Amino acid sequence: MLGLKTTSSERAAVGVFTRDPELLAIYTGTSEVSSPTAVWSTDLGFAAVDAEQAEIAWRAASALRPQPVDLVLPDPAEDWFAGRCGPNLLLDKLFESTDLLLTPTTPGPPHGHDGPGSRINTSLTWAFNLSGHPAISIPAGFDSEGLPVGLQAIARHGREADLIAAARAVLTSSAVEVAPWPP
Repeated sequence: MLGLKTTSSERAAVGVFTRDPELLAIYTGTSEVSSPTAVWSTDLGFAAVDAEQAEIAWRAASALRPQPVDLVLPDPAEDWFAGRCGPNLLLDKLFESTDLLLTPTTPGPPHGHDGPGSRINTSLTWAFNLSGHPAISIPAGFDSEGLPVGLQAIARHGREADLIAAARAVLTSSAVEVAPWPP
């Protein structure tokens, strides 16, 4: 399942879920086909990411040939809980030289209905909710327990076409195992 969050200046951005990148293109009104450049950050400089999550997401990211980047974002927790959102100068600078930033979608496996405990599984996504950058979660495969792992791609404001291109590339790659559909 693909999850797309569009460009927004608000914390709560419009999003859509689908299994097909072509439906995302229709949803966003995008006919452009791009070949985006990409960089990779396992942890954005602050998150504690399980090695297995990182490895599976990195393998899926290989379809986009990302270059590792030494990116250290401040942990967005304080801004999130204070309700602050807006531009992120570090991300603006990063997107001057690349089209996409790739990370695991979550730092660990999915949690049960009892919640994640002390771990915040949104730690790799909420910086982009605050900055308004569009992002997509792309299926990356399954961990050793059979649980899904996602690859997150983040783009410049207004560049949802690059996210759709990333989804197309990853999902047609032999590096990714996806659940059969229909089940």
